[in-house]
Amino acid sequence: GGWMLPDQFEAEPWETLEAAPAAVVSFCDHCTARGLSMNYVFKKIAEKGDARAITFPQFNQGLSTLDWVDKSGEDNRAIFSFLDQGMEGSITKQEWTVMRLLAKEIKHSMLDFLEVLQVYFPDPSAAWRFLDPDDSGCVTQEEWDQAVVRINFLGYARAVFLYIDEGDNGFIEEEEWERVVTLHAQQWLHAKDP
Repeated sequence: GGWMLPDQFEAEPWETLEAAPAAVVSFCDHCTARGLSMNYVFKKIAEKGDARAITFPQFNQGLSTLDWVDKSGEDNRAIFSFLDQGMEGSITKQEWTVMRLLAKEIKHSMLDFLEVLQVYFPDPSAAWRFLDPDDSGCVTQEEWDQAVVRINFLGYARAVFLYIDEGDNGFIEEEEWERVVTLHAQQWLHAKDP
């Protein structure tokens, strides 16, 4: 009895959002919010070189084609180092699997967040008014942090904030909120069905 595994079987690496560096979560959110699959992102970065592994110069150049901006000047290196788990100076497809798993976790956190909001608010407009108590048209990180505590959201709130903040400007604009709600509108509507 038992399963027969191929001779070269390797378990997929696993990381959680909490364990990943902020730059990794931010980059993953950046891609996920734009509807880019992590398989596509790997192929896009590897486009001009070896399709099996990505070097740092290739990685750096590839990120710029994805509208990613290294705000600190150190983010790209931090992301690369995190993914280069074998420390060979390249990221393999196997090592890149972590990004696919983190992207899934971000999507699940987003859906969990919307589910929690549905418990407290009858519609997305009421939820927005709660998130933006000063009616400024945007939700700051401070407002966000207070709101998630008040509704007792236990998921990874920072990843959800970054996912919604498509402009990567450090706050959520009402248009960004509406885009996310529109993307997940069917779930919101059907959650109230008996």
